Amino acid sequence: MRDEGLRENFIKAVSEELLARPKLNMVSSTAEDNVLTVVIERVYNEVMHEAPYRLFKDLVIRQLSKSRLNDYGVYCIHDREDKYRVMAIGLKPGVRLEYEVVIRHPPVTDDVRARLLNYGDIANALRAFSDEVSSFEGRRGLKVPKCGDGIPMRVGFGAGRRWKTVINLLERYSPELVSRVADYVSNKLGKPWGDATVRLAGNEP
Repeated sequence: MRDEGLRENFIKAVSEELLARPKLNMVSSTAEDNVLTVVIERVYNEVMHEAPYRLFKDLVIRQLSKSRLNDYGVYCIHDREDKYRVMAIGLKPGVRLEYEVVIRHPPVTDDVRARLLNYGDIANALRAFSDEVSSFEGRRGLKVPKCGDGIPMRVGFGAGRRWKTVINLLERYSPELVSRVADYVSNKLGKPWGDATVRLAGNEP
């Protein structure tokens, strides 16, 4: 997150949201709105109005290819201390699925459009996120994902909290808040929430 002001707003909003003790899937919703919303001007009935616009509102992700039954395998997922084990169905290594990312902006002026998302923003953010989490995985002895010139990502059940959240960002700028988040989630789950999850597929990415 390049903008220091937006980053501070996000961290502050997460901290305030925790005090309200929301559902787990709502912890960051207010925080996200703080950094993903811009005010744009729209003309309605010949009158200029200011309206909030959420940057991801018109970001569309479409799946272009479908998986087949034999593209899946059954894997055992466990934590680093081997206290928890579950069986899960996942795509086999090497299976390729294609998705299309489309940005459909509303009609706006060029200066407003410059403040909205573009494909470069998304690619750069994903690459920086992937590099950071891959580096973390490498430091704890896990195989770092590789996918040629692409941007590796772990998705789905068992991928681990680093790939599903922005906890790396919080850890770098507000370690105390990370501790609060971890305690809150652990309390909600009834078990420790940490960096324990690994995949057992020959340690393949």
